[in-house]
Amino acid sequence: MLNEIVVGLLGLALGYAIGRLWRGGQDRLRGGRRLRETEGLAYIKGVNYILSEAPDLAIEEFIKAVQINSETVETYLALGSLFRSKGDATRAIRIHQGIICRPHMDPKILIQSLYELGLDYKKAGLLDRAISTFQDVVARNPKMLQAHVQMEELYEEIQDWQAAFQAQERVSKLGKTDDRNVLAHLVTELGKAEAAKGEHKAAKGSFKKAISIDPRCVDAYLHFGDVYAEQGQDAKAVALWKKVMEASPSMTFLAYDRLERAFYRMGHVSALEEFLRDRGSQAETDLATQIFLARHLRKKGEAQEAIRTLRSVLDQWGNSREARQELIRIYQDQGMKEEALREAEKLVESLAVVDRHFQCRMCGYANTKLLWKCPQCQRWDTMGSLEEASGNAGKEV
Repeated sequence: MLNEIVVGLLGLALGYAIGRLWRGGQDRLRGGRRLRETEGLAYIKGVNYILSEAPDLAIEEFIKAVQINSETVETYLALGSLFRSKGDATRAIRIHQGIICRPHMDPKILIQSLYELGLDYKKAGLLDRAISTFQDVVARNPKMLQAHVQMEELYEEIQDWQAAFQAQERVSKLGKTDDRNVLAHLVTELGKAEAAKGEHKAAKGSFKKAISIDPRCVDAYLHFGDVYAEQGQDAKAVALWKKVMEASPSMTFLAYDRLERAFYRMGHVSALEEFLRDRGSQAETDLATQIFLARHLRKKGEAQEAIRTLRSVLDQWGNSREARQELIRIYQDQGMKEEALREAEKLVESLAVVDRHFQCRMCGYANTKLLWKCPQCQRWDTMGSLEEASGNAGKEV
């Protein structure tokens, strides 16, 4: 919680220690010098408490510092940041507003105070005020990268995808980073919003732009195809969904339900099976393809072939819940109660081994749904299949 302000406070502490204490040493009045030294020691103690993750004690020391010298802007900045980190955004707002209202403020201190106020508003859920404040910050200092980062995050939160895209462009330019995947996702989100409003032409343009930015953006292919499917152009939709296999083979399973519905609508059921078998032969370790193929075979009435496919899957991924659930379903349909019960018992045992389907490779966050952006570390495209990663470790012998 406190890590976000430690770096800034260390800089303030160093400047404070050098500026205040040494200037205090030049003070002609002994009492004034002692007051400055006491103030400085209180400030430094406060920073030490922050580093020791003792915010309550840090607040006490900073309050002592401002009581000794109410003109100490650095201390007020630190105090406001601490109140915010403790969840008291209202008090932090008052402190930082008070700093901004001071006359003859140093421009750099004013910009930092505005930035802190923007963080206060964000913490308090006052998003419009936060955005307006960060806009003021970048108007005064267009190169302040972190302010642009905050604006991009806020635009995402209010789902203003066009503004988020523009903010991310500035972040990438200032930070000199390659964020094509992030930009593509933001344009894709814009396309989804347009499609939801029935603005199909605009949505297609957004999805096309996303793919041009990052040809590996699976989400863009999926929803681009959805627009065509909604307009009754299944052939074009299928062509886009098949490109998912080229863009990201491990994510091909996301297109299977879509492909199945489209092939059935076009009367090309055999084409779906051919696609699945071809895909399976290219990637023997593709768990999702094998399971979907078995499900398709069950729907066609080819139960024994579906059982053999699922048995092969379980030989390779002993802890695949989805495969075992599908096998139980087939056994129940075929009236094979003993076999269904046996697989149900194994399914219960497997629950203790694999309890999530997807995990962020950066921070470890796990979820049963595939999310394009990890809600914990806020990174895009870091969620992967946990079940496939851990499947081989728990294979039946």
